[in-house]
Amino acid sequence: MDWGSLVIGLGSLGLAGVSLYLFSKLQTEKGKTITQSEEEKQERQEERKTYLEERKLSIEAEREAAHSFDQAMLTLSAGALGLSITFVRQVAPATPQHKEWLVVAWSGFILALLATLASFLFSQSALRRQRDILDLDYEGKLSAQQQKNIPATITDLLNWASIVCFIAGVISFVTFAIKNLP
Repeated sequence: MDWGSLVIGLGSLGLAGVSLYLFSKLQTEKGKTITQSEEEKQERQEERKTYLEERKLSIEAEREAAHSFDQAMLTLSAGALGLSITFVRQVAPATPQHKEWLVVAWSGFILALLATLASFLFSQSALRRQRDILDLDYEGKLSAQQQKNIPATITDLLNWASIVCFIAGVISFVTFAIKNLP
């Protein structure tokens, strides 16, 4: 037996052992890395799930608020119109003064009603358009930020117009009523 060959052989075995040790250590660390990234991935999925649930609740609450607003505007505008007609027939003098205030009031109430009804139609178009935008974004054709939802903008404008018209109607009717109280 040659001592040189033995030393070289043991050295080779030692290098092989060290290589095996380092390889197993690397695999263990990779396993930990994989496990950590899987844990991080799962954590991100949970965060996304929570985010989507909260976003869904927020959208539902917004939808309910919009519905309540539309119902309130319709009810208030129609009620104010009916109240003003009753006032003119039963409380105001036979020949009321300053009828222009009454015309402005009725115009405001009617325009508020019409704006609210039109917002229903544009709201439906806005929902369809938003669905199309989401589809295009999901398919990777265009990003959602590049898309405009014009019917949604028009719906917002009509809602603001209904508020302004209703307030103008109320102010005009109160002015008419004050000027025509017996």
